Amino acid sequence: EILRKPFRLPCEVVLPNRICKTATSEHLAHPITGEPLKAMVELYRAWAEGGSGLIITGNVMVDEHLEGPGNVICRSTTPSAIWREW
Repeated sequence: EILRKPFRLPCEVVLPNRICKTATSEHLAHPITGEPLKAMVELYRAWAEGGSGLIITGNVMVDEHLEGPGNVICRSTTPSAIWREW
């Protein structure tokens, strides 16, 4: 029952419950551009609709050489509408 109660963070944001989806490495980005794929958007949508009070995004690389293909790469040259949807 405690998991369903709201939780106030020190910054005054109130989470609707105490359920948190922690950071993971989904490998659901385009292997060349690093942009999130529609499957990534749908996965996060499912988590949001599932009732998590807090969703922490997974691995977002700032350098394409830091890990492996399939992870999201944040580049100033390739932002697109799918980033806003994600």
